[in-house]
Amino acid sequence: MTLPAGPPQIHDRGPRRTRCARGIPFGLCFLFLPIPCIAADPPAAGSLVSRIVERAPVFEGYDYKCADMVWVVNELRKAGKDEAIRALKQYVDETAFGERKPQRDSLFLICRCLFEKPGGWTPPTLGAPAPTIQKSALTKLPVFPIGYSNGVPFMLISSYRLGGVGENPRECIKLCESLPMRDSDLRAEGFEAAARALVSSAEFAELYPDAKVRSEMSEMILAQARQET
Repeated sequence: MTLPAGPPQIHDRGPRRTRCARGIPFGLCFLFLPIPCIAADPPAAGSLVSRIVERAPVFEGYDYKCADMVWVVNELRKAGKDEAIRALKQYVDETAFGERKPQRDSLFLICRCLFEKPGGWTPPTLGAPAPTIQKSALTKLPVFPIGYSNGVPFMLISSYRLGGVGENPRECIKLCESLPMRDSDLRAEGFEAAARALVSSAEFAELYPDAKVRSEMSEMILAQARQET
């Protein structure tokens, strides 16, 4: 004889875990939600760092302008060392990304012009100079890749070919904190005469012994002088 079926068996397995659309337990879904990026407040208009970022030279010899470097260094010097260091730290932040990034490595040039290092600066660790230089000439160029002529700062190479990790700009600023600032403004006139004197100098010929390369670099140097403050 067949016994009648009893009431359906209900197996209580505890509360059901709710899952989101991706099949992930609901309690973990928040881990996959996009988190908005909170950007730092931009520098105040007219502040020292905003003016420096606006005018700082690019780190490329064919676009570098002596007038830009002179203006930036003289503004920072007039602000005093503490304020200049503060502005340079902000400069690193402001040029880390976006359209200002080509200016970031210019900090190494600015520091070499603004602060005096006994015995001279070692070249920044940013790769191999382009074009190739005669390294023995660096003993006469204590702030390379900047070279002075009649007190005017020129960028002596077109760029660096980076191989590996470049130098940390914050370490450069940290070094500057222990160095004295220059005690006078950079010269803000006579750029073209200074450029002609540089490209005809024995030091420039030693840096670029190849006549063709030296001719190309001479044109670059002369172009750097064509915009005066």
